[in-house]
Amino acid sequence: MFRSAGFSIGDPFEKRIGQVIKKGLEKTDVALLGVPWDGAAATRAGSRAAPKKIREHFYSLPYQGGFEICDYGDVDTLNGDPQETWKRTVEAVKLSVQSSLETLVMGGDSTSSYCAFKAFCELEKEPCYLLFDAHPDVRVEYPGLTSGRVVRWIREASASSKIIVVGVREHSNHPYLFTEAKKLKVEIITMSQIENQGLNTLLERLLKELSGQALQISVNMDAFDPSCAPGVNSPSVGGFYPRELLWLVEKLCQTLKPKLFDLVELTPCYDVMDMSALLAATTLSKAIWVKRA
Repeated sequence: MFRSAGFSIGDPFEKRIGQVIKKGLEKTDVALLGVPWDGAAATRAGSRAAPKKIREHFYSLPYQGGFEICDYGDVDTLNGDPQETWKRTVEAVKLSVQSSLETLVMGGDSTSSYCAFKAFCELEKEPCYLLFDAHPDVRVEYPGLTSGRVVRWIREASASSKIIVVGVREHSNHPYLFTEAKKLKVEIITMSQIENQGLNTLLERLLKELSGQALQISVNMDAFDPSCAPGVNSPSVGGFYPRELLWLVEKLCQTLKPKLFDLVELTPCYDVMDMSALLAATTLSKAIWVKRA
């Protein structure tokens, strides 16, 4: 199922993640969990294939040492049955968080992040939710099922949790969405604000607001600029470049030590030379904060 790219170098001093990762449901430092479901993708479907594609590249990355990691496999999703799929995802994430110091969840569409948050709420009181996304995802209504309402659902799951969405592009969102976010007490930080204030100011602001809190960090792949991540559900120009968001993820995770990190809406069928998939896998690797002596 998983390729062994990078293992053929034959360097006895170098290990890849795929050579040290365990399989099963044993207790571990870092747990990896996939959610291959995209039934709420309103635009470009295909993110159900993301967990397998991310694993290919994640397994091939150099193992940096200092932690044990276990792949818990994929949630047994049901096409055409979102409620049962979400129920199973909540239970799987809850088990994973209880069995590890840090859980890495690979969606799927962004309902994977919503299910992860629901599970986290059963384990922690009013956890904070930090999302990097091009869109606020607070639509009031939409014909059919859509991930464009995920942040609204997250607010409904916890009325008092701090919710921050970073990287939103004004030109890709109707003004009413910003009004709805304000009503829901969802803090929006736009790319224009980040450009004006700088990454260091953004990092300081997030560390100040989220320090000492139970935290879930979520990265929607459309937070990246589509020139670097074309294989996403809903691309929006003017996003983060890889070195920027990778730096933020690493700094935030090393300092805040989130129990739960998820990455959603990689859409492999729209990718170019696997560049988005490699970026997704690298983002997950940067999120790992567990380091044992």
